[in-house]
Amino acid sequence: QTKLAYVHRDTIGDPYQLYILDFFTGQREQMTGVTVINNPLNANLVNIERPSWVPGDNRIVFAARNRSVTNDVRNIYVIDVNSKVVTRITSGT
Repeated sequence: QTKLAYVHRDTIGDPYQLYILDFFTGQREQMTGVTVINNPLNANLVNIERPSWVPGDNRIVFAARNRSVTNDVRNIYVIDVNSKVVTRITSGT
């Protein structure tokens, strides 16, 4: 793998988001907390934790909260790195 998945926030008041760092180019790209056409879930995710690459694929699994859901608990999500489309895997209560 030539890319690193990690969480970062720009300031103390910002929520943690998922980023990817490409070791070859040195480019970093924000993966969550961004607007994605036909996938409003991405922009609503906050407090990202524990990103892990899915073996042999361009997907990352991680834990997060959905800020558009009152008292949302942390759930598990997967993101397609190419499209940035996020899918919720668990439905915690």
